[in-house]
Amino acid sequence: MTSDTPLQLKLAYVNTTERRRIGIALQAMWKPLGVQLILEATEGKVLFANMREGDFQLAIMGWSADYPDAA
Repeated sequence: MTSDTPLQLKLAYVNTTERRRIGIALQAMWKPLGVQLILEATEGKVLFANMREGDFQLAIMGWSADYPDAA
């Protein structure tokens, strides 16, 4: 691998502004390392199905409380 042929990886994420910002930040951080990060936005159901099948290189996941109790 040389700077002429950077390592290319696809980062899959649910299509939200927050996840896109994370992807852009990762692109900037990994570029000096010679990694070209390709952002791949998709619907949640599609992303989770692909992940179950192992059909992804990198993915961003998140979780938020699914019930209104801070316990």
